[in-house]
Amino acid sequence: MNMPAPSFAQFLSKPKDIGMPKSIMLYGKPGTRKTSLSAELVKLPETKKILILDIDNGTEALVGDPIVEKALHSGQVDVMAVDSLDPNAFAQINAVIQEVANTDFGYSFVVLDTLNLMQEVAIKHFLATTTNSSGKLDSRAAWGEVSKWTDAMARMLHNAPHTAGIFVMHEKNEAEDTGQVSVIPKLSGSSKDTIASIPSVVIHLGFEKVAVGEGDDEQVVDKLVANLGGSEKYVSKNRFRLPDRIEDFTLVDMYHRIAARGEESAEAPAKAA
Repeated sequence: MNMPAPSFAQFLSKPKDIGMPKSIMLYGKPGTRKTSLSAELVKLPETKKILILDIDNGTEALVGDPIVEKALHSGQVDVMAVDSLDPNAFAQINAVIQEVANTDFGYSFVVLDTLNLMQEVAIKHFLATTTNSSGKLDSRAAWGEVSKWTDAMARMLHNAPHTAGIFVMHEKNEAEDTGQVSVIPKLSGSSKDTIASIPSVVIHLGFEKVAVGEGDDEQVVDKLVANLGGSEKYVSKNRFRLPDRIEDFTLVDMYHRIAARGEESAEAPAKAA
């Protein structure tokens, strides 16, 4: 017997939409490969195109990887550079994010590099344009607009039906009343407290000295380490049962791990049957 389709059928989520991150946040000190790790997602077979909205001049780091360089020349990786001192910078950023979030241009990933510098552009804009009922500039209201705009841009990409957002950010230390210091994404206003709730995965990146080998062959080397959870020191989030800590981290490897977990889950009902 054929049952009627509900009026909301078109809004039901597909398994493929549930099984992969809708957005990812990478944050850490400069030089922790945040931009290059994002561009390396072009190595995933399912990646069609990547757009990098570059306000940090971070795409210079892409030179050196032959696969990424080839993707740059072929147009599989597009870079839009925005000068933060340009009077039209805020309008450009705002328009691009809204356009790619609402229209399918074939971008599998849209990289905001960096979100905190984009917020600084927004701060200048809202401080210069936000007024009170008397028509005078209102700095207090302007900061509220900055936070709302930052969260709205992140949510827009997180909820975009055609693309996934990658939010690249710097880090800062925040001291609590207890004296404990946490490493958090570098944002101003209330966004610093709310932004981590938006992405599917929040990853802190940093180089750490790690012992490798055993006995006489043991040596200490610097490795890029991703902290994805289980730590009071870092703001992080992990909705995909990934390890709390991953050495020699790459986003490509992370996607492979998530895909493998999904394949195991899909096979389980068949084995049970």
